[in-house]
Amino acid sequence: MIGSHLFFEQVSSDLAAFATHAGRRTIDDADVECLMRRLRLTNGKVSLESLLHRYLPRELRDLVLYPKELRPPGQR
Repeated sequence: MIGSHLFFEQVSSDLAAFATHAGRRTIDDADVECLMRRLRLTNGKVSLESLLHRYLPRELRDLVLYPKELRPPGQR
């Protein structure tokens, strides 16, 4: 439990640092993508989208990949 607490503490600190470096006070998807590249979860061969397809069910994947305005009617 302590290990997971430390991991998430480090992740939140890194995300805040990325946002601050970009001159923002809010963490956005670009910060998450930068962190995933830093952790070597994504690279030239493995994209964020491919990880989403591999690990998330379609309902959650669609929420991440498609903004509410672009979703088909009935999924809003």
